[in-house]
Amino acid sequence: MKQLFKTGKIKREVFSISYKPGNTFYSKILFGGVNLQALAKSGHTPTYHKAKPSHSSWTLKLEQFGTADAEALVQKYSADNLTFSDFVFDTGVDGLHVNYNHKTLVEFHLAASTGVSWDLSKPETPKKCTASHWQKFPDIYFKFDGHRYWISRDLVFNRRGVWCTTNLFTTGSPHWAAGLTWFQ
Repeated sequence: MKQLFKTGKIKREVFSISYKPGNTFYSKILFGGVNLQALAKSGHTPTYHKAKPSHSSWTLKLEQFGTADAEALVQKYSADNLTFSDFVFDTGVDGLHVNYNHKTLVEFHLAASTGVSWDLSKPETPKKCTASHWQKFPDIYFKFDGHRYWISRDLVFNRRGVWCTTNLFTTGSPHWAAGLTWFQ
């Protein structure tokens, strides 16, 4: 910014970013956030730069996952046979993608904990969950490098009235993946 001001390409030091998700045409870094031609000195044309979406990820080896509710510290858990399962954290994922090879096992644990049958291929299908059901809905945990990390049921499930959906899903990919924005 200071360089543009010092070179005389803009009249004052101002900066903003305009971003419209899903629309790269309107995603631009703007100096001033206003009509740049009004800020530019005569004879200079403002330069627009399209904002590129940032994609980053990292991978951990998943050792175990499980569910837990208020009645038991660990109610259901997988065997320690997931050591070679990659768990990817990625900015491009919304929710938690379950490794397709573990879909049946996860659905089993969710059904045993909630009393509701889930199909992770159709996570948007609402399931009835009254207040008494909701009390049984579990938190989930993942174990990486010998440490357990807990995820609240409020991130795992969405509740609206007496209906619930889940943020767990699978698309047939053999990887676990958590969206960074969802996870944070």
